Amino acid sequence: MRLTILSTVMLVVLFAVACTQTQEYPAGIQAKKTGAGRTNLPHLGPDLRGRNFANADLSNADLVGAYLHQANLRGANLQSADLLEAYLRSADLRSANLQGAFLFHADFTGADLRGANLRNANLTGAVLQDAKLDKADFTGANLAGAHMQGVDLHGVTLAGVNLYDSHLRGVRGMTCSRLLQTLKWESAFRDEALSCGK
Repeated sequence: MRLTILSTVMLVVLFAVACTQTQEYPAGIQAKKTGAGRTNLPHLGPDLRGRNFANADLSNADLVGAYLHQANLRGANLQSADLLEAYLRSADLRSANLQGAFLFHADFTGADLRGANLRNANLTGAVLQDAKLDKADFTGANLAGAHMQGVDLHGVTLAGVNLYDSHLRGVRGMTCSRLLQTLKWESAFRDEALSCGK
């Protein structure tokens, strides 16, 4: 009987310790704040330009306003990370996992997102001009108000994407049949060739 009680107590203690351990992030990166600790106010985040985070686990990281110009995030796990207003110009995000990430007003100008997973990510107002998107998966993502002028959408998965007020002028690789697989596309700013009867 004592052995069973002792075993049960040990399991409870081990479980409690496992639950309280937090993920360790590279210097300058913290866990994402939720609830009252999250401000949503624009501010300058950590200066991480040119840093190498290839294959790093940055899931749920707080990268609000982070300056990640030319950072190597190839294959990094940024699932559910908070990248509000992050500066990701010319960053390498090939095959990165950004599923469910908060990318509100993030700047991806010239970034390499080939093969990236952006399923269900919030890219409201994000800038994707001149970004490389081949084989990127945006399924279910929110691209409302996103700036995608001149982007090549060949090979990009866009099923169920919200395009409300997004800027699609000059995009390549978009057809009416592909556009009709998205949501709220009628309000998107687009070329005459993509009027699609509306």
